[in-house]
Amino acid sequence: MRAPRLPRTFWLAAPFLVLGLLVAGLALTPLWIARAQAGGGASGGGASGGGASSSAALVSAVRTLGMVKNFSLVWACAGVVGGILAALLVRRHQRFSREEHERDRERAVELEQFANRVAHDIISPLGPVTAGVHLLSNKLRGDARAQGVATIVRAGVDRVAAIVDELLRFAWSGGRAAPGESADLATAVEAVRDELLPAARASGISLTFEPAPHVAVACAEAAIIIVLQNLVRNAIKYIGNGPRKVIRASVRVLSGKVRLVVQDTGPGIPAGMEQAVFEPYVRGDDSLLPGLGLGLATVKRIVESRAGSVGVSSTPRRGATFWVELPLTQPVPPSAAGILQR
Repeated sequence: MRAPRLPRTFWLAAPFLVLGLLVAGLALTPLWIARAQAGGGASGGGASGGGASSSAALVSAVRTLGMVKNFSLVWACAGVVGGILAALLVRRHQRFSREEHERDRERAVELEQFANRVAHDIISPLGPVTAGVHLLSNKLRGDARAQGVATIVRAGVDRVAAIVDELLRFAWSGGRAAPGESADLATAVEAVRDELLPAARASGISLTFEPAPHVAVACAEAAIIIVLQNLVRNAIKYIGNGPRKVIRASVRVLSGKVRLVVQDTGPGIPAGMEQAVFEPYVRGDDSLLPGLGLGLATVKRIVESRAGSVGVSSTPRRGATFWVELPLTQPVPPSAAGILQR
């Protein structure tokens, strides 16, 4: 098992700590010598006066010069050793920084390649599906029900294409958001609700979405859909087989930002894993479930790239509450800010 690394801040601060110790030692040395002189003078004061006092003063001066010489040598050696140690610590910090930068670059390349493969595998079947739906829609012009189903299918296909495009753009840009991104929150929430409600009902889960206000979020619509989809799908996947399977998605408009909250009544998250679940390839206790452990990691990367934040609170056997916060593109009137605060 690999030993845990010390924080990078330690390696950066260690040279300054060494320098501080050296400066403190140099500052305290004259005080120590003066104290030693005073002690020597007091002990010599008991001797006879006249020539004896002159001899004592001479001896004290010689002793002081000897101590200064010895301490100068000691602090010179300490300074050399401290300088070498500080240089080694700085080099270690620089090496760690280079290694982390290289890992980030490799991850970015890996993510781009992965996104390209996924995009190809998803986009390829969409062409025939779109053509088939269009053909059936033309043949069944008089059937209102068929036209409604065709409209839903086309909307779903368009949504998938938009999500894939967003993932590709996100991977190519290294996680940076495009300038001027903005989307209506209510539209994105409704899209996720329409897509995931059937799957939840088929699994015997009570999934509810509280109405979302029409506010402009500083994030692309496809990115908001990906975030909320991953949070809700994660809750559906890990809710377990308890007697009460309930998932509730809500929105709270705060000062200058909006908070998306997904609560479930599942088994919760093991203690100590609240931060780890947002890392790539980290999964819950039930590793037999399908997936790679990238859903929450994708949520974190998308949200933090938009100057947002993510978090989770959990009580074992009582469920988990995941939340994300995203900035708004414009101020929200007081009437909208009170929506969904119940």
